[in-house]
Amino acid sequence: IRGGYSYSDDRTSKTFKAHKKFYPEFCEQLEEWVSDGSKVTQIDLLLYEKGDKFVKHIDDTGDGKRLWSTSTILHLSDDYVGDSLKIYSGKDSEDFVIPRQEVGDTIIFPSKDTWHEVAPVEQGTRLVAVAWLGFEKL
Repeated sequence: IRGGYSYSDDRTSKTFKAHKKFYPEFCEQLEEWVSDGSKVTQIDLLLYEKGDKFVKHIDDTGDGKRLWSTSTILHLSDDYVGDSLKIYSGKDSEDFVIPRQEVGDTIIFPSKDTWHEVAPVEQGTRLVAVAWLGFEKL
């Protein structure tokens, strides 16, 4: 795992790059759920603490490596308070849903056109594995 802090106006979580070869069962499960032949291309572990957020964005890189985005809750502290993931109905829309996730739950959505954000953590910590599925070479 390579670690680093991602502090900018867009995102304030601590990000750790995880190599997919260390999580084969996790990768296989995601690939089975998607079932379109795409493979896990990247896994990041994101640690959100009080005040951390990620502004509204899409995950598409335009190179086919991010066709599907996933978010899996690994840990929520006992004192965690926050809305976490918001998924919008479009780029300019203010309409969103907040999927309720418990530890171990995974959400999968298309990377290209699903606008989403992570609302600021009000209290406690949230650890998430985000992974992207796609094709290394198109």
